[in-house]
Amino acid sequence: MIGDSLSADIQGGNNAGIDTIWYNPHHLENKTLAHPTYEVDSYQALLNCLGIL
Repeated sequence: MIGDSLSADIQGGNNAGIDTIWYNPHHLENKTLAHPTYEVDSYQALLNCLGIL
């Protein structure tokens, strides 16, 4: 699951037991119980994380 919402996207992925990537371009602090597997801050970083480039 890839998303920018910790409460919806990342927590949803956590609940489903799948890996998650939090898109966080503003470098916000995670103050929630959601735990992303990976965190990226740009489209290029996302592609790198996925092994595309």
